[in-house]
Amino acid sequence: MTIFALFSLAGSLISLCLACYVFYKNPRDKVNRLFSLVCLSIAYWGFAEFMIRRADSESIAYQWIRLNCLWPYTAALLFHFTLLFTQSRLVRNRVLFIALYGISTFFAVLDGGTNLVSSKAVKEYWGYTYDYVYKWPFWIGNSWAYITVLISLYLLIAYYFSVKDSGMKMKAKYMAIGFAIPAFSNVITEGLLRIIDVKMPEMTVISMAWLLIFVAYAINKYELFSVTAEMAIDNIIDNVPDIFMILNLKGIIVKTNSDILRISRFKEEEMLGRPINDFLHTPMYEYPGLKGKDRVIKKSIEFKSKLGGYLNLDVTASAIYGKRKKVVGFLVLGKDTTELNQAREKERRLLKDLERSNKDLEQFAYITSHDLQEPLRMVTSYLGLVERRYKEKLDADGREFIDFATGGAMRMQRMINDLLTYSRVTSKKAPFTDTDLRKALEKALMNLKVLIKEKEAEVTYDSLPVLRADEIQVIQLFQNLVNNAVKFSAGRTPRIHISAVRKDSNWNISVKDNGIGIAKNDLNRIFDIFTRIYGGREYEGTGIGLAVCKKIVENHGGEIWAQSVPGEGSVFSFTLPAAGD
Repeated sequence: MTIFALFSLAGSLISLCLACYVFYKNPRDKVNRLFSLVCLSIAYWGFAEFMIRRADSESIAYQWIRLNCLWPYTAALLFHFTLLFTQSRLVRNRVLFIALYGISTFFAVLDGGTNLVSSKAVKEYWGYTYDYVYKWPFWIGNSWAYITVLISLYLLIAYYFSVKDSGMKMKAKYMAIGFAIPAFSNVITEGLLRIIDVKMPEMTVISMAWLLIFVAYAINKYELFSVTAEMAIDNIIDNVPDIFMILNLKGIIVKTNSDILRISRFKEEEMLGRPINDFLHTPMYEYPGLKGKDRVIKKSIEFKSKLGGYLNLDVTASAIYGKRKKVVGFLVLGKDTTELNQAREKERRLLKDLERSNKDLEQFAYITSHDLQEPLRMVTSYLGLVERRYKEKLDADGREFIDFATGGAMRMQRMINDLLTYSRVTSKKAPFTDTDLRKALEKALMNLKVLIKEKEAEVTYDSLPVLRADEIQVIQLFQNLVNNAVKFSAGRTPRIHISAVRKDSNWNISVKDNGIGIAKNDLNRIFDIFTRIYGGREYEGTGIGLAVCKKIVENHGGEIWAQSVPGEGSVFSFTLPAAGD
């Protein structure tokens, strides 16, 4: 093994270490990832060259020569890296990179698959090496690689003289020195020494390793891959969670971000350079507010989707000012409201359907119950007539049957009246006014005066607030709750207490009694229409009173519930929004 073979191995190891170091430093940065690829390509090149120079036979050396055909990609990666570092506009030109890597592929295939560049391996004093075929593929391939390095060097020098930041100048300086080393080395080993017929092994790998060392020095000394203002702005724009576009004075799109590309499914190159009006259902740029100075417009627009149809966007367009406060373009920010608008439209349709359904249901309940009144009155009237005329002629069973029929008709009459009451709670709502709950309760107690006196009930209440409510419905609410408390007293003296407590933006009103109570399993269904927990003649009713209470409370934006201990009493509570909330 010769010292030149060790040079190749050293260059390979140095390149590999630098690739790992730079990638570890910031694996997310594009420049870092690209520089790591450059290092890896040179590391592979150096290792293959090492294996060629230390090969034991010509056939083994030639196999490694074939495997070392990826060297054209190194030149392409270096050029790509330079464009990215110098922030050249060419870095966005996809045609350039297709051509760049296409040419690399062409020469790699030419070198690895044919004998047009090297035909065999030959033994020299430094080990096996390439036996070049000095024809057009060799000269064009090497010239192309050499020219890309020279162009990269030129771009770095030009960047050094144009950039104003001192740190960036030093970065460009050390990179330019690094790129000059392989260029200078190649001129000596492949040019001058060949002219004077001095045989010298290729030193490209070790000179490339020196290039990488200079770049690595710039990484540590001058933070080569630190964030620049331009990089930060590009990353901020691309990661803005909203739509972002920049227009020039003619309304041409000159900048976009990933969000508008994602939702519209267009590629960046399909949008850049085109008027924004090409993507709008209704032209936007003609609006005076967009062209006027110191103007900002907010508008809902329909933006074209590549999949077909239009997206709903809420956008804000404002002027961008350059020197002397002259308008140089326009900034368009916005949000995609397509799904929100669809949800709102769906909600609107559902509410409309629900409103129509409720009206139909209310009308059905009213008409049905109203129309049932007349035939029911006829049934009751004729039953009474039969009882008066034929009572003496009927036996005990006949009179009992008439009593059953009359009782059933009367219960049906009460149910129809209660159904009418329930339907009116929703269909005949009055505007809310300032309502004193204490006065509403007193009016309810006045309506129940006879029942309260008959049962010798004790009704007490605390201070009650003034709220925005429908006074008639509040009176009915108190009347139903107090009526139930008196009715379900189980023979004891009814004691009812009404209290009110403010909780956040609501008032919590409670009606507490000492009645028979309600089983825990029944608490969830007592507010259902026509539900009777306690039936029979002892407790008359149709089971609609609490359903009416629930409907009244819901009409006022509140909730109602009950707590109870069987045999000890119940507490019915409901919430009503505080006045002004």
